Amino acid sequence: STLDTPAGADFLDAMSVFKRTDLLLVGALLAVFLFGWRLGEPDVMYYDEVYHVKTARELIALSNYTETAHPPMGKLFISFAILAFGDHPWVWRLVALLAGSGSIALVYLITKKLTQDFWVALMAGYLFTLDQISLTQARIAMLNSTMLVFMLLALYFLLP
Repeated sequence: STLDTPAGADFLDAMSVFKRTDLLLVGALLAVFLFGWRLGEPDVMYYDEVYHVKTARELIALSNYTETAHPPMGKLFISFAILAFGDHPWVWRLVALLAGSGSIALVYLITKKLTQDFWVALMAGYLFTLDQISLTQARIAMLNSTMLVFMLLALYFLLP
C-alpha cells in the first residue's frame, strides 16, 4: 500500500534510471552553463577587476608591479589565462569560472566524505551552485573563488 512506501520513493525509483555519474555530469554542465553564461559582459572591468586585471597585465609585461595588497597567485592565474587566450573580458573571468566550478565539485566531494550519502552530497553541490555569492564570485575576475577552491581542496585532503 502507499502507506508502507517512504515519501519520495517514487522519485528515487524514477531517478534510478539514470546513473549517478550522469547526474553529476548534468550538474557540472549546469554549473558551467550558469556560471559562464555571457561571461564577457560587461565588456569593461568592474569592481576589483580594475586592480586584478591591471596587475595581471603588469605581471605579463614584467614591469611596474604595483598592487601588493594580496598574494600574487590568483593574479598569476589571470595572467596565464590572458597569455593563453588573449586579453578579453571573458578571459579575465575564466579563472574565477573554473575555480567556482571546481568549488562545486569539492563541496560535493567533501559532503560525500562526511555523510557517505550520494543524495545529500548531490543536494549540497546543487545548493552551492545556486548560491548567489558563489555565482557572483565565479563571474568576476577577483581572487575570492581562487582562494575558496584552495581552501576546500585543503579541507578535502584533511578529512579522513
